[in-house]
Amino acid sequence: RLEKERLEKEEQERLEKERLEKEEQERLEKERLEKEEQERLEQERLEKERLEKEEQERLEKERLEKEEQERLEQERLEKERLEQERLEKERLEKEEQEQERLEKERLEKERLEREEQERLEKERLERERLEKERLEREEQERLEQERLEKERLEKERLEREEQERLEKERLEREEQERLENERLERERLEKERLEREEEKERLEREEQERLEKERLEKERLEREEQE
Repeated sequence: RLEKERLEKEEQERLEKERLEKEEQERLEKERLEKEEQERLEQERLEKERLEKEEQERLEKERLEKEEQERLEQERLEKERLEQERLEKERLEKEEQEQERLEKERLEKERLEREEQERLEKERLERERLEKERLEREEQERLEQERLEKERLEKERLEREEQERLEKERLEREEQERLENERLERERLEKERLEREEEKERLEREEQERLEKERLEKERLEREEQE
């Protein structure tokens, strides 16, 4: 009978040991799966952040290229306008010179014929010249005003674009900070959950150990009583 009890006890101890080993293996497997899930989620988050960063860089590059194209187009148009003005001015000067030459020849011929008419003609030409100069000055002033106005408007546009760019960057930084805070909060909550589960498992193991000790103690007392 004692031998039988000893064998039964050993069998129970072996079964208990196997149960505890199985529970430990299940716990380790659960921890491994949770760790793999955390690593997968982290990889997905990093990939998402990388894609977002690449998209932002692409958009910024496109915006800079567009601004550069607009600037080059403005420079080209301004250069063409200046060139046209220069050519027009040269044409007018040549025409004026030719007119003056012809006028001088005519005036010289008329002077030989009519000195009084020459004086009157000179006065008329002088008035025309003064009027022409006045008109040219007014035209130059008008063109200069237009140029200054265009520069002012361009400066305002660039300032608005710069403000918009800065505002966009600020909003992007705030969004990044918000996303980072959410990620940290999720990690903190996950960590707390894992700690609670570990504490629960520890308490369950302690309870199992206590019950096992009570059972063994009960068996020992029964055997002593039987003896």
